[in-house]
Amino acid sequence: GHPLRRARNIIRILWSSDECRRGFCTFIQNGNKVGIFGHPIPELELLRDVKTRWDSVFLMVDRLRTLRVAIDLYLETPEMHGFSKFKLSPDDWDSLEALQAVLSVPHKYQQAISSELMPVLLQGVIYLERLMTNWKSLGKRYRQLKPWTEVGVQWATKYYIQMDNTDAYVVTMFLNPSIRFSWIQEQWGKEYIEKSRKMILDLV
Repeated sequence: GHPLRRARNIIRILWSSDECRRGFCTFIQNGNKVGIFGHPIPELELLRDVKTRWDSVFLMVDRLRTLRVAIDLYLETPEMHGFSKFKLSPDDWDSLEALQAVLSVPHKYQQAISSELMPVLLQGVIYLERLMTNWKSLGKRYRQLKPWTEVGVQWATKYYIQMDNTDAYVVTMFLNPSIRFSWIQEQWGKEYIEKSRKMILDLV
């Protein structure tokens, strides 16, 4: 099975009842008191990913990795007898780390979009281009991440093509006084520059 599927199984087990959730929380508290983890573990609950929130997988994996030591030890306790087989292997944890690195790119841009005053439509163009550039760069630097980044680039390219067929994005850029035509000239190919320039001239 896929490491992400196995990770979801662990979360499902530890979230199966209020008793299980309290048991895991108590285990972290007691483990911190006696120092069995080697370093303090934050007293946090696991997170589930939500289909309506596209960055929730990043948040889920991030929390899972934060609690990794506690999860591994807890699944070996007598209270969790029979569930030790669900422990993630070192390779599984490595895969989740790689996935987190890839998902951190769109997560970072989502945070940036939320904090900026630039119109959302305009942000979508600029950040999608940066997103694809960063994913391609990440895949080149770390070969083990390339399968993940290629999927991300394919997904982003699909939406980028849809944007490319919509004049509203070019118009929004042009109407923004801090950008005008500069972003298009710096980032786009000659064919698209001329196409965009003609479209703007036709409008004005």
